[in-house]
Amino acid sequence: WDNKQMTDSVINKFHQDQFLVEFSNFPDIFPDDDTRKVDLRLFNYFVKNVVIPDASLDTVNVDWMSGIRNQPLSRANDSLPQLTVEFSVDENMRNYYYCYTYIKQMRYGDAPIDDYKNVINSIFIETLNNEGQKIGRIEFTKCIPSSVGSLTLTVADSTELSFPVSFIYEEFKLYLYDKDGNLISDT
Repeated sequence: WDNKQMTDSVINKFHQDQFLVEFSNFPDIFPDDDTRKVDLRLFNYFVKNVVIPDASLDTVNVDWMSGIRNQPLSRANDSLPQLTVEFSVDENMRNYYYCYTYIKQMRYGDAPIDDYKNVINSIFIETLNNEGQKIGRIEFTKCIPSSVGSLTLTVADSTELSFPVSFIYEEFKLYLYDKDGNLISDT
């Protein structure tokens, strides 16, 4: 960002409810039935909240010029980080069913052999300003649902039911939109 961009914009705070989520696909849990595809609206429209993992940098002490110096330590793909998404349960409980079925199939070896059918290609999080305009995008690629949280059913309580899903992913990219609506990558 240059000073001109900063002076052309209004300084305002980002609000935590200003985002949209889009799943590119969901793993194929019905491999033998082409007519039964997962409706992505059950994921895109039922997101309650997203926990974006933190970013940290490990360091190591090295000897340098008769002293000790901290040096950044590269750990590319050392361990896959996790993204957590909490979904509101749809009225027919289909989004919970799809996630639970995927975990069960993977756990017991009933999933399709084709690796590309077992991953979500991308999960996009579009951040919005206070006027609803897109200001940034976070992209998680090659995502695998790794856990599905429990459901708590309570007698005489009509509050909305929700469940968390954790996803491991291979790559994380952060983009900002310029004033013309073009994405600017962090890399």
